[in-house]
Amino acid sequence: METLFAIVGIVLAAIPVYYFFKEKSSPKLTVEIFKDNTSSSPIGPSNKNVPIDGVIEMRNAIMIFELTWNIKIIIRNNSEKTAFYPKIYFKNAQPYFLRIDKLNELESIISNETKTLNAAYQEFEEVTGNERNDMLVLPETIMRIEILLEYQDGNQKKYFTHFKQVNKENNFMTKKPKAFND
Repeated sequence: METLFAIVGIVLAAIPVYYFFKEKSSPKLTVEIFKDNTSSSPIGPSNKNVPIDGVIEMRNAIMIFELTWNIKIIIRNNSEKTAFYPKIYFKNAQPYFLRIDKLNELESIISNETKTLNAAYQEFEEVTGNERNDMLVLPETIMRIEILLEYQDGNQKKYFTHFKQVNKENNFMTKKPKAFND
């Protein structure tokens, strides 16, 4: 009977150790989003301007501006394990980017490697010159981005990273969140 208790005790003690090392041995991809550079170009006067005596005073005129943010989406493998078949998903729908690099799903991300996806996001605004957007901060659409990375280990077990730009938080999980289900 003592032998049975000893065996049960060893098995029970080994279970937490097994799960601890199992989680430590999985790949862990993280996401960061950085503003690379910005541009703001006047397109022309808005139809919202009210002419006074048939003339629009340009100093106070409402203008249409084209705002462009070039951003970098950085995916980094912060583990000793290779991440196979990486995929990227955007919550709800991907923001309308002028351009965005593709993440090659057939190209593994080895330990401590970084992949950079360049993207450009554009908005238009109709304001006076004094009311123009602060291009130093990312637009609200980019600040609300949520990204899900899906990847596999060498045993084809799937792992996920859920990234929220608003708080720059990466959460690692083994199940796909319901918010990202098709």
